[in-house]
Amino acid sequence: MAAELAFADQRARRLEEQVAQITLQRATAEAQAVPDASLAGATVYRARVHSKCKLTYDSVSAWIEGQADLPAAAAAVPGMEAQLRTQDSVAQQLRARRRAEGALDFKTFQPRAVFEGDKVVEIRQQEQ
Repeated sequence: MAAELAFADQRARRLEEQVAQITLQRATAEAQAVPDASLAGATVYRARVHSKCKLTYDSVSAWIEGQADLPAAAAAVPGMEAQLRTQDSVAQQLRARRRAEGALDFKTFQPRAVFEGDKVVEIRQQEQ
């Protein structure tokens, strides 16, 4: 009986590892931007992703705009603040280059659910 339980436990652990591998492998796009915000190269490949903290666009955006503190999940990860600032800086440079080259800017309706507890009570337009 003990041997059967040990075997079942081993199989369960292996299955758990396989599921973790499947769920963590993603297509990753990597781009190398140079100081003038042009792209020096790009690659797409499969990678295993290990998320160190779960963040929302709204909470990070509020922090970057100086309207809120750094989200606690980001503050708990060493180097995350610098990484977020770097990503924002690159995004701003790329946006400026797209606009300088004549990119069109479309206004689209982006709905945002407003919750009270677990219940959606209203749908509002997302600020852009």
